[in-house]
Amino acid sequence: VHSVYQNSLEKMLVQYQRVVVVCVVAVALCTTAVEGWGVFGHETVAEVAQTLLSEETNKAVTNVLQGKTMKSVATWADAVRKLPDWEWSFPLHFVDVEDRSCNYNYKRDCQFEGEPNRCVVAAIANYSSQANPSYSKTHILFKAFDQLNKTGGSPPTNLSAQNMAVRFIVHFVGDIHQPLHTGFLGDEGGNLINVTFFDVPFNLHSVWDDGMINKTIADLYNGNVDLWSKQLQHDINDGEYTHLVPHWKQCLEGENIKCVGTFASEGSALACSNAYECLNESCTREGVVEDPHLGEKYYHTNMKVVNYRIAQAAVRLAGILETIFSK
Repeated sequence: VHSVYQNSLEKMLVQYQRVVVVCVVAVALCTTAVEGWGVFGHETVAEVAQTLLSEETNKAVTNVLQGKTMKSVATWADAVRKLPDWEWSFPLHFVDVEDRSCNYNYKRDCQFEGEPNRCVVAAIANYSSQANPSYSKTHILFKAFDQLNKTGGSPPTNLSAQNMAVRFIVHFVGDIHQPLHTGFLGDEGGNLINVTFFDVPFNLHSVWDDGMINKTIADLYNGNVDLWSKQLQHDINDGEYTHLVPHWKQCLEGENIKCVGTFASEGSALACSNAYECLNESCTREGVVEDPHLGEKYYHTNMKVVNYRIAQAAVRLAGILETIFSK
């Protein structure tokens, strides 16, 4: 049963990635529904983050992942959450905030259907404490295996609790840096707002997940996502973001919920200032709700934000893993 489960999961991941690749190469603008940053965004966060790890931490992470790269497991959390046994993990991918609040509050926002601690902020803090058995500075809020037992499910036999924790961290740190994963509760982070992006139908959330990234890869990098990843690595190590890296590293303690909460607060502010504003000449102050036709101005303004948050996520993911695994 376990081998069938794992084979099914691997096939799902391969098919999922092929869909996105075809969309980018063929039309550059993909409307496939995915979560977080989509495949390319999540894989790029993970790939860039792994290049920033110390040799010691990289060895420890690779060992926990049984030889797999962080890039190769970056979308695992999206794949498993679609499976019946794993539906409990759905609310851990985001934190919807009070409409138009433009800020994040743990007590008010980190809950799902009345159950506290069910949001991406708690998930990062929680799985940071599970990723290394000798590193447990906080009370574990919930365990993947416990949740599976509640639903009668069984985890893959080749994935330890540690392995799953690292996979969740790799993915959730990417999620929390997507501004609409800290968007408004009323529109489910932009999922209920229908727009067009260069005349192609999208919901607003998917424009940020995939639309702008796919267009950038197609238009600027000839459909080669590796070139985009290398550009971001350059921008972090010896480019426009280099001077910002020390500031991004100021709050990296994954076990500290207040610290991770700053990532959500930044995202919520960006959702208000950028994601929900259409930035077209005909825009009213109601933003995309009033004028949902998004084009060049929206794209060029907000792709800068996307690049910034992807780079920021990579730096912080590396920092959290260093905190967890460094001796």
